[in-house]
Amino acid sequence: MITRKRRKSCVQPNPLSSTKAFTDKEDEQLEQQQTKGKEQVVLMSEEIMKLQDQLKEKDSEVKRWETVNNQLLLRLQAKS
Repeated sequence: MITRKRRKSCVQPNPLSSTKAFTDKEDEQLEQQQTKGKEQVVLMSEEIMKLQDQLKEKDSEVKRWETVNNQLLLRLQAKS
């Protein structure tokens, strides 16, 4: 009976390729990017709130003019 030896397929990770040690400069750049990202989120949130307020104002204006138009149409129909 012939027995085969199994190969151990144990792959040892290369410490240089699998993990990258960050330098101080890279850490600073990463922090700056994160800070910029957070600032952009805050600015965009403020812009969204401002646009939502403008939309509410315009929506109420449209409703007001619809009411005025409906009243005028009723008056015209009453005169006819």
